[in-house]
Amino acid sequence: MIEYTIKHKQKNKKEKNVKNISYNKFKGRETKKMRKEKRNQREKGITLIALIITIVVLLILAGIAIVTLTGKNGLVTQANKAKEETEKAEKEEKYNLAQQEDLINEYVTGITVEQVTDTNPGVLEGIGTEIDPYIINSIEDLVFFAYDVANGNTYEGKYVSLGLSLDFNSTKSYVDPSRTDYAQYGYEGELKTLLTTGTGFKIIDNEFNGNFNGQNQKIYNLYINIEDDTEQGEIGLFSINNGVIDNLELVNSNIKYVNKDYAITGSIAGSNYGIITNCSNSRKSTRG
Repeated sequence: MIEYTIKHKQKNKKEKNVKNISYNKFKGRETKKMRKEKRNQREKGITLIALIITIVVLLILAGIAIVTLTGKNGLVTQANKAKEETEKAEKEEKYNLAQQEDLINEYVTGITVEQVTDTNPGVLEGIGTEIDPYIINSIEDLVFFAYDVANGNTYEGKYVSLGLSLDFNSTKSYVDPSRTDYAQYGYEGELKTLLTTGTGFKIIDNEFNGNFNGQNQKIYNLYINIEDDTEQGEIGLFSINNGVIDNLELVNSNIKYVNKDYAITGSIAGSNYGIITNCSNSRKSTRG
């Protein structure tokens, strides 16, 4: 009986030891797995931190790049500034060359005009009464006046005066001969170039019923070149005059109109149903 008890205890002890060994082995395996998982988590954490730091650095660099490009002293600003300065310098150089050309033309032709001082080109000074008439003070004003009549303003009962002699070929008669903002009046490009080449000046192409006083001033080098083989035309500085035009002289005008049927061409007016007095067109070149 005692021998059985001892053997039984030894058996239980061996079984317990086996269980302990199995548990410890299992615990050891779990511990390695957990350590590996922890290590992987740490590595992932480090990678995530590195990624965040990289993103922050990139954002900072991007911010610096944006400021460098678009800031007050950025590359884009500097480039635009350089472009503006270059365009300004080119415009000034072109204007200076045009002035030199004016001096040569004045010497050759003997034609001299005043420098315009129109402070509001394209807007007629005055209110259109006999005492305070609308005043044309520049080529730009004359362009606007032609456009206004062509678009239906007959100037009925209104008075318009030419403030000074104008020369289409001289920069002196323009506030800005190189201006390119007159597309609304039919001139897409540099104004002076378009008025002296191609189709030239767009005539006062409608009925004029007002009073136009040239004040014994002159308009030099009026150039009109129209080719239209479909409609008849009444072509001159004024297309149709139903009003009063006086005291105006055109010098060196060149008016051309080609039409397969017929055209009525003149200098002061294509057709006159009103009054034209003390007006002339010297050294004209009118063809139809």
